[in-house]
Amino acid sequence: MHNNSTNKKRFYSLLRVFAGFVALFILLLMERIGILYKKPYSVVKLYDHKTIEADKSPIGPATCLLIIDSSNATSLADKDEFEQILTDMRIAHDTEDLSNQKGYLQNLTRYETIVYATTDVSAIGETMLQLKNWVADGGSMMFALPLQKTNELNVISPSIGIEDSGYEYAMV
Repeated sequence: MHNNSTNKKRFYSLLRVFAGFVALFILLLMERIGILYKKPYSVVKLYDHKTIEADKSPIGPATCLLIIDSSNATSLADKDEFEQILTDMRIAHDTEDLSNQKGYLQNLTRYETIVYATTDVSAIGETMLQLKNWVADGGSMMFALPLQKTNELNVISPSIGIEDSGYEYAMV
């Protein structure tokens, strides 16, 4: 009889420990699911972008020249996006299409920045030497699309800050 009573005490002791582990498991599971910490989410009202559109008119004269090439499919596909970015940034800009030039490339001194949004440097022709000199005199030029490796790019690349270029893809 004494042995049976000891076994019951041990059983209930183990049962209490097991129940503690089960309770701890349930508590951790509820915490993991987020039941204890989850607050009801408030409804966020999203406005249509047209209802709260601010005045996006650029300030001042055009200080940026966006160069595109409508004969280049990549440049043509990204033209609207680059114009929208410049408009959203409220940067007054002129757009020069290399296939249908308006003459903006003849007077580069009025621009602070040029965004070259085409992949082919040879499309600009001899004007690239003017751009090279303009950059050397302190102008800022950004190549917005990856450039194709051409002989023209090899000639001007050291002058416009391109240290190395190649045909191979590189892990970045």
